[in-house]
Amino acid sequence: MNETDVIEEDLKKFDEGQRLIEFGFIDEAVMYFDKMVKQYPKSAVAYGLRGKCHYLQNNYYTAIYNFEKASTFSNSFPEVFLFKGICLFKIEDYEAALKEFNKATWFYREQNPITYKWRGLTHKKLGNQEAAQKDFQRSLKLGDKDIKSFIS
Repeated sequence: MNETDVIEEDLKKFDEGQRLIEFGFIDEAVMYFDKMVKQYPKSAVAYGLRGKCHYLQNNYYTAIYNFEKASTFSNSFPEVFLFKGICLFKIEDYEAALKEFNKATWFYREQNPITYKWRGLTHKKLGNQEAAQKDFQRSLKLGDKDIKSFIS
């Protein structure tokens, strides 16, 4: 079984926790994923989704820890790189955030407008307006209608 198949299998396995996140029961989702990390200590998905919960609670450093753990087990869960980048952006570590957004863009096969939006915002913070505008344009092209306000 390849890494992508393992990720897909784990996503199905942790459907209950994902529904808790989806419906906004984040505290319950954290408890759920705490159990899943203990039960499946090498699951990139369990760590990644627990990281997402911490991100949603604005616990950025704890989220980053979970995303780092997740990426040690698999590089086939692109959400990990996207959300780790967002957390790094939120704590103003823009250089590190840019690296994560570059990974997320690649792992999403350059088809996720959100990765381009965040990468563009990061380029803007780093003073690279030309790269920011390219990313914002790409995000718009991929369907992100909210990006229009960022394009000059």
